[in-house]
Amino acid sequence: MGHDVTEAEARAYYKSIDVDPKEPIEVGLNSQLVKENGVLVEKPYKSGGLYGPAMDQMIYWLQKAQGVAETDNKHKH
Repeated sequence: MGHDVTEAEARAYYKSIDVDPKEPIEVGLNSQLVKENGVLVEKPYKSGGLYGPAMDQMIYWLQKAQGVAETDNKHKH
């Protein structure tokens, strides 16, 4: 939550998001809530978003690891 966002504003914002009970999500878990020109804006942590360069490095190394990581299939004979 950004420094200019109150707890009451954050609670109201996240309460307004419809969550499908069959596919529940944790709202606000991977994002930052800020005010831009007085409007609440949710900025997600993702490639191309907040922490984008760091996320891109994690994605890079995870993709490289896919080729050498052990899986259950490698252990079955």
